Amino acid sequence: MNRNVGRPAGGAEPTSPLFADYTVSELSIAIRNSLRKGFPKVRVTGEISKVSASARGYVFFDLIERNSVLRAVYWGGGRRGPSWQSFNVDEGMLVKVVGSITSYAGRSSYQLNATAVEQVGAGQLLAELEERKARLRDEGLFDLQQESALPFIPGVIGVITAPTGAVIHDIITTVARRFPRPIVVWPVKVQGERCSREVAAALRGFNELPRAPAGGLDPVLAQVPRPDVIIVARGGGAFEHLLGFSSEDVVRAAAASAIPVISAIGHETDTTLVDLAANKRAATPTAAAERAVPDRSELERAVNSLMADVNGSWQNLIVGKEQSLHDVAERLRLLGGDLRGHRQRLAVLTERLHLAQANLMGRRRLEFSGMAVRHAHPAALQQAKARLSLASGRISLASIQRAAVQRADALHRSRSAFDSASTRIVAARRQQFDALARIHDTLNYRKTLNRGFAIVRDGDRVVGTKKRALNAPRLEIEFQDGRLDVRT
Repeated sequence: MNRNVGRPAGGAEPTSPLFADYTVSELSIAIRNSLRKGFPKVRVTGEISKVSASARGYVFFDLIERNSVLRAVYWGGGRRGPSWQSFNVDEGMLVKVVGSITSYAGRSSYQLNATAVEQVGAGQLLAELEERKARLRDEGLFDLQQESALPFIPGVIGVITAPTGAVIHDIITTVARRFPRPIVVWPVKVQGERCSREVAAALRGFNELPRAPAGGLDPVLAQVPRPDVIIVARGGGAFEHLLGFSSEDVVRAAAASAIPVISAIGHETDTTLVDLAANKRAATPTAAAERAVPDRSELERAVNSLMADVNGSWQNLIVGKEQSLHDVAERLRLLGGDLRGHRQRLAVLTERLHLAQANLMGRRRLEFSGMAVRHAHPAALQQAKARLSLASGRISLASIQRAAVQRADALHRSRSAFDSASTRIVAARRQQFDALARIHDTLNYRKTLNRGFAIVRDGDRVVGTKKRALNAPRLEIEFQDGRLDVRT
């Protein structure tokens, strides 16, 4: 390692203290040696966070205390010390770790090489989190998850997350792929001191947006549509990095949200308090986007399937109606034949009535003619006058007129009675026909065929037993849509 005295410009003798001149590697080695010499053996108290094991048997973890983090590695059986399986600790534990401080030149960082880990209790951060969780649960803030159902197809999706990075990219691409919807991003810090404050403000801000643009609103906010669902998302991170989403302010804002909230904080195994207060929890931001919108292709397949069912039902209905119409037409044809017979009989009766009326009138004319001839002879006339005189007290011209009117009325009543009787006969026959048609429609074997049954015939006879079917050389099976010949 070269150590040179710094000289000022112009070759003058240096007036400043001596300083060392290093290459990067030389400085990294010097720092590592200094750390090892200065901290050969230490015992550090802190909370376990962000534990991960390597395939070679090493365990990496962080020791945290409020906003300070010390990276540590437990070599276990991979290099030295006890086997790493004995490292039986969980995140949030308060531990005392014995080891030495060294540096890792590849990342310009220092770390604690742990040789022993001893649990001394629950960590303060974990204890505070558990106390807050129990208190908020007692208030009922975690019992409101199902009160607001998620919309099936939201008009607008609000996203609370960092404005750049993989999280917002995954949400946007997933929504675009499944069912494109407008997305409004409310950018926030997703870790650190400002995280909880900004996330809570974003939740309240989305809820304060009007359902429609209103006057008097901030010009910028007036252009922001109110979302129908909110996604609060963050990628994976250490225990301490997710603490902002477990703050009381964030939990209360999520529980009070009138807009349904989907939380997607950290990895699947990570749980924050906002997950308990949200309406739904998703394992990842991508899963949250999938929960927010349906899959358009699946909806299209479902709609196509329903349309196929509807079309099939309509076809069956049309075929059934066509058959019913055919049956009605056939019944009307038969009814028409009956009506023609009734019309013919009515015409014959009418003709007979006219003939009877004509014959009656003819006989009356003949009677009156004979009377006129007899009255034309003087003697007969005298006799008629005598008889007329004798009958004048009994018969008058008015009585003769009344008799004629009575005959005419009787004739009219006879004709009316005939017309009424004919009408009743036709109506009764029509009712009988309709009743027979309904019975025929009820007993029609085609109704049975429409329900999936079939009729087996041996010639003109219906086969009702297996024995008879086996003895028949040829059978005919009638289905709903036609007949099929079968040779046995």
